Amino acid sequence: MDPTISFCTTVHDPDSRLMPLLLAPEDALRDPYHSDHVSATNATNAMHADVIARLRGLGASVDTRVSAEIGTARRNVVASATSSTSHRVLYCDFDRWLHWQSTFPEELFGAARTAFP
Repeated sequence: MDPTISFCTTVHDPDSRLMPLLLAPEDALRDPYHSDHVSATNATNAMHADVIARLRGLGASVDTRVSAEIGTARRNVVASATSSTSHRVLYCDFDRWLHWQSTFPEELFGAARTAFP
């Protein structure tokens, strides 16, 4: 875990398509980051609370009171991450992060460490 980097992302998954990738190794979110912050759309929460429950089960702080505007959701999740005790924030779209983590995890975590020397 890097105590200086918090991960933040937005999630829009009203069809629960991301759930199979969320069932990946338990430490995928926990180990590399100080904290994880997720802004999930109302549609995701209303249609598939299991996605929200899984993210929380992995230790993420999940905000489900997201504005309909993606820009507002992104700003809110970054603000949440910067209010934690970490010094740096890594933002990545969640579906992209899941794909990267499932295919090239060392590259993903190496990129975060390299970007923040």
